[in-house]
Amino acid sequence: MRKGLSLSLLVLIAACASRLPKEAIELYDIGKPDGWMEIEADRDGRIIEIEADIELSQVPKVVMDAAKAALPGGTVTGAEKEIIGKKHAYEVKMTKGSVGYEFVFTPDGTLIESEKEIGRADAPDGVVDAGLAAVPGSEFRSVEVVERYGVSTYHVKSTKNGGRYKMVVTPDGKVIRAVREAKAEIEIPLK
Repeated sequence: MRKGLSLSLLVLIAACASRLPKEAIELYDIGKPDGWMEIEADRDGRIIEIEADIELSQVPKVVMDAAKAALPGGTVTGAEKEIIGKKHAYEVKMTKGSVGYEFVFTPDGTLIESEKEIGRADAPDGVVDAGLAAVPGSEFRSVEVVERYGVSTYHVKSTKNGGRYKMVVTPDGKVIRAVREAKAEIEIPLK
């Protein structure tokens, strides 16, 4: 074998030898059979967050109580279990009137993050335009205000050529993350 070819082969073997974290397999196993599973990664392949739709019965009572207290009069519409780094969390999806909300809690019911759908005109000046500029030619879909540990950002969502995009934008219009949300198929043998 030529030296260059053997090095390429070693790189290919190393890439194929990587493994999905055990926590992702466990999350897959408890996820709703007809639900979504999302894996967010950096460009270097490091997994940032994994989440899966779960049945409401799998959400701890303390988390469900905290969600209902966070949005009195709201209606629970769904839930996810999340793995952020090595930490586990629960996301409770709710509506109140025609507005959608998402609340992320630690397993003990401590609020980590909230998201609220807002109208385009309700976002600070420049936020939506900055988000859309990150994917030139994309069309506005929606915007959410996100509160995490007292810091506000905005998720500007758009579409282009059938693709779905999400940009994380600061209140002053700085894009700190832009991602394409790809459909994927995950196949893992059943237990």
